[in-house]
Amino acid sequence: LMDIQMPIMDGLAATRAIRRIDKKGMERLPIIAMTAHAMKGDRERSLEAGMNDHLTKPVDPEDLGRILEKWLPRERLVRALVVRQPVPEEAAQAPPGRDPANNGWMTDIQELDTEQGLRYMGGDQGRYLRMLRRFQEEFSETEMFLRQELLAGETAEARRRVHSIKGLAGTLGATTLQAAAVKLENQMQRGEAAGVELEGFLAAHRRLQAALMALPTEPSPADIPAVENRPPGGRQELEEILEQLAVSLTHRQPRPARKFSAKLREKQWPVMMEPEAEKLEAALERYRFDEAERILRVLQQRITTGNDA
Repeated sequence: LMDIQMPIMDGLAATRAIRRIDKKGMERLPIIAMTAHAMKGDRERSLEAGMNDHLTKPVDPEDLGRILEKWLPRERLVRALVVRQPVPEEAAQAPPGRDPANNGWMTDIQELDTEQGLRYMGGDQGRYLRMLRRFQEEFSETEMFLRQELLAGETAEARRRVHSIKGLAGTLGATTLQAAAVKLENQMQRGEAAGVELEGFLAAHRRLQAALMALPTEPSPADIPAVENRPPGGRQELEEILEQLAVSLTHRQPRPARKFSAKLREKQWPVMMEPEAEKLEAALERYRFDEAERILRVLQQRITTGNDA
């Protein structure tokens, strides 16, 4: 899956370079364009560069499933990973932001089309909430960076930033911000000075950020029992959970990894391990697998040596 708009070497140039690699099978390697561009001629440019197909962001799970089934080699196609089911009726009708997997978190976000966001998340409300929190955290300083880039004349960087937010906003159902980003990006592409469109984009971004601040940044107390209320865990049981978690991290499987990480918080372990377990869970939540593996090794060493300090 090839992102088109990348710094230094864009997706078109990267694809051409890959096709020139003198190695058996490179000419057959499926390369699918993924871009927030939906302009006339974009698909043709992707195909001319040597790509096999073209997906426009926000990517609909059904479209992604069809693309994967079409281009993945039959012997390597893992059908279980292809999202083919529509959003469950109960998920589509649930109040905005409700996440039954996390003990009923609730929030009313006026800036979001939650039905659209849930559809792009395959109906997974827990994942939807996690993505919203990540957007709020990672793009909280967008206005400062964007104004600095424009003031310094770094228009390419500024346009790339707006382009990225446009695609993410569409995926999250932030339709107002997405529309504002489209207008601003088009203005930048025409070489016009940022003005009304910039202020409209920033106003929409501020409103969404303010709304997302209401989302919980950590699991609620109801989700994780107090330490004294958890059943005690044995050393062998902890070793088994850590080993299962290690396998998930090695294969970069975020969902199983989060499941095993949650198991660590369900029981009483040595008190000095609690902070590391919390750090591990936070790293997995943000897909920081290298950091999670380092923390996991520390936990494994402590439980193996019996050193709880």
